[in-house]
Amino acid sequence: KTMSYTARQDKKYADIAGGVLGGVVSARNAITPEMFVRALVHPPSFWREVHDLGEPLDASRWLERGKQLLAWQTAFSKQLMGRDSWTRDWLKEVASKQATVIANQVMVN
Repeated sequence: KTMSYTARQDKKYADIAGGVLGGVVSARNAITPEMFVRALVHPPSFWREVHDLGEPLDASRWLERGKQLLAWQTAFSKQLMGRDSWTRDWLKEVASKQATVIANQVMVN
């Protein structure tokens, strides 16, 4: 996606990358410091478009996103470690076995 977006804005990059993808230009021509820099040096608006991020968020929207993520993580963790949780029981079993292995190693040494 980055290649095609860069090619839309940079004719020299488009000529070389298109030639490589078309099999007419050696890939060595695309693996140069110049081509690497051309693919990465873009303004923030370019990267928002490439990654479908939309407009930049203001501080209150960032905080709201953080709050939503924290709520989701809390609910997920509660579900994972709830009273009837297979995951919780599995973690207990693994911890018990690890403790046994460590105790046996201490006894041997």
